[in-house]
Amino acid sequence: MEVQGILSHLAGVRKSGDGWTARCPAHEDQRSSLSIGTGDDGRVLVHCHAGCSTEAIVGKLGLTMRDLMPDGDGRHAGNGKPTIDTTYDYRDEQGDLLYQVVRMIPKDFRQRKPKPGGGWEWSLKGVRRVLYMLPELLAAVLAAIVFIVEGEKDVDNLVRRGLVATCNSGGAGKWLPDYNQYLRGRRVAILPDKDQPGRKHVQHVLSCLQGIAAEIKVVELPGAGKDISDWLDAGGTAEELLRLVEAAPLWGPSSTEAVVEDVDTQELPEPEEWPVLDQDAYQGIAGRIVRSIEPETEADPVAILAQLLVMAGNLVGRQPYFVVEGTSHHANLFAVLVGSTARGRKGTSEGRVRQLLRSVDDKWNLDNVKTGLVSGEGLVWNVRDERWGKNKKGEEELLDEGVEDKRLLVVEPEFAAVLRVCRRETNTLSPTLRSAWDSGTLRTLAKNSPAKATDAHISIIGHITVEELRRALAEVDGFNGFANRFLWVAVRRSKLLPDGGRDLDLSPYADRLALAVERARSDGRMQRDETAAALWRQAYAKLADDDAGGLLAAVISRAEAQVLRLSMIYALLDGSSTIRQEHLRAALAVWWYCRRSAAIIFGRGGDPLEQKVLDAIRRQPGAGRREIHRTLGNHVRAATLVGILAKLRDAGKARPEIVSQIGSGRPTERWFPCELCELCEQTLDAQRTYNPQGGISSQSSQGSQGWSEFAGFSGGDQQVEEPVVEDQGNGEWEELTL
Repeated sequence: MEVQGILSHLAGVRKSGDGWTARCPAHEDQRSSLSIGTGDDGRVLVHCHAGCSTEAIVGKLGLTMRDLMPDGDGRHAGNGKPTIDTTYDYRDEQGDLLYQVVRMIPKDFRQRKPKPGGGWEWSLKGVRRVLYMLPELLAAVLAAIVFIVEGEKDVDNLVRRGLVATCNSGGAGKWLPDYNQYLRGRRVAILPDKDQPGRKHVQHVLSCLQGIAAEIKVVELPGAGKDISDWLDAGGTAEELLRLVEAAPLWGPSSTEAVVEDVDTQELPEPEEWPVLDQDAYQGIAGRIVRSIEPETEADPVAILAQLLVMAGNLVGRQPYFVVEGTSHHANLFAVLVGSTARGRKGTSEGRVRQLLRSVDDKWNLDNVKTGLVSGEGLVWNVRDERWGKNKKGEEELLDEGVEDKRLLVVEPEFAAVLRVCRRETNTLSPTLRSAWDSGTLRTLAKNSPAKATDAHISIIGHITVEELRRALAEVDGFNGFANRFLWVAVRRSKLLPDGGRDLDLSPYADRLALAVERARSDGRMQRDETAAALWRQAYAKLADDDAGGLLAAVISRAEAQVLRLSMIYALLDGSSTIRQEHLRAALAVWWYCRRSAAIIFGRGGDPLEQKVLDAIRRQPGAGRREIHRTLGNHVRAATLVGILAKLRDAGKARPEIVSQIGSGRPTERWFPCELCELCEQTLDAQRTYNPQGGISSQSSQGSQGWSEFAGFSGGDQQVEEPVVEDQGNGEWEELTL
């Protein structure tokens, strides 16, 4: 059986590198513990990181071990390795070949680019992505309908029938903003695949082309086939397809009547999926360290990587810098790991990295790594300059030797306490943190704190649960004033290791890191090479023109600077003062993971319409979609309302229930606020039907895997007491200890 046949039996399938991940059927898997891949001989390889045997896995799927073997259709090479089935050329505007998508046997898709001297390189690093059949698309008359489909095979089938068609490489979910320009002013018809990834892909493309294409239609094909190729193979013709396009409604603002008719029929989108870190992030020694630690810990590999980058950036110090318009950027980062209490294994990941860096520089580990952020004065005191003053005789003398080593890594396992400190009106921590990230020149205006600091190199790692963070958002004024200095990293436990992980010999990595750190301390101004500079120009517009709104926009507003600092650290870990393309790609991969994390954590607020929907549900618990729609004056598009309801569900603010009405056999969807009180519950009893065998027949909708653990606030049950600080009158920070 081919790997696709195995994947069709599994739940929660996601592409991961050269393989896939899914929920293991042999145990109650909430973490997508199953890895699936293809061996050189065509065998399907399955491995459960929780320890389930292969036999148990295939048995739960109703299969046998023989089903993991290739079909034996005679199309494999003699050595059993995959062979090329079909190639699809991606060409630029002039028709020059940029790269190929290659369909393999057994079924798999790979990408390659031509080498200058001939041959192929199985990588697309440094290659500009374009639409498939781009020259043919540009040559088509403006009035022609452009069909957007999901795969190259579908495009070829349409083009052979005289139609104009295109797709993006990588399949569903890989549409890039750069593609939009080629469809400006054109008539677009999108043909979705009949599966969840296909539906999500359509929504993404629609949002990208809104206001760019002259008209957009989404055409649902009749019949049982999955895609346009199946429909054509079943006898569909180009003429019939064009008639379907003609009959399809335009996508865009619709009438009130159409909204009301459609609001009860649209499917709620799935909860947001957990972000996936691109493999580019595991570049160089940082990637090798994470891959060595990952099998022996329950910590999220993303948490290991993020803390390694922050700690390494602090370890190298302030000597390396990169100048942007007169402003120097250094290798200091602020990052907060956001996860559930205990289950996120945030502290475990920090301990693994500290163990390694202790071998690199134990003095730094003892003297420069501290905890206890309680005031701006305390932060300045720990990196203060020497202070001179006059004695009683009027002579200048040294009053305070200050701190010679200005590197300071603050690790805050209870970052919620830091946020609570920031909400005090007289506390100076928030503005001091901003200065620490921006310039390294710190000074507070407190009368009893004469200390100041210059050239401070401060890095911060915080740990917090999503519940604590959301609670803090409602309490901390000006949170977004310093939140954009932080990388917000979603983390979760990666696997179950009942006996714990084995001890690791990380000394070879420690030696390599020590050499890299020593070299970095002698570096000065850093720069990008030509290939990295070209990639930066390409990525800069996307970083600068992020269309996020509300609090999310404020939180991610320093994207360019964050990516720059990440790329500096990747280069320095490679022992290079020049940022190369691979360093920038790694930095971009980390940023986009943090960007997607932030979208889930912060992207739920700031929408007035969303608040109106939530208010309507709170005023009328148990309202259906039509009742909510009427409360809003019947002026909201169905797709917009359904999207808001999904956001409220994912944010843990409202929940849908399927309720059987008395006297009616038809169950209906009803919406309730998640903080629904007992009194409100009692008023709804009349709407529910009692079942003698099973009690009340209403059944709460359950969220899918991934971000549902965040949306439901499953963690964060431990409260953190705010530290009590006695003012000593000298600015000392007693709590900042090892």
